[in-house]
Amino acid sequence: MTGAIDNVTGLMAGRLNSVRNRFAQNKLGATFDNMLLPETKAALAAHGYTGGASSAPAQPAAAAPVTATGPNGAKLILQNGQWVPVK
Repeated sequence: MTGAIDNVTGLMAGRLNSVRNRFAQNKLGATFDNMLLPETKAALAAHGYTGGASSAPAQPAAAAPVTATGPNGAKLILQNGQWVPVK
């Protein structure tokens, strides 16, 4: 169960960083960061969410990549906040 929650939190961190990057493109990155609760920032930091420190997409803190199985049974890997097929 802990692994599943950790996986979902990592996915959310990637998506959140993507949204933050859109705010940053409009010069609103600091405004976006200020909307997050300290607890949220701490949980996301554990998954590589960089907040204002970088505009690069978040990567999970764990050495192993985040993977999933798609609806068609294909293996997927999370890269730069996007699910891509494993080659």
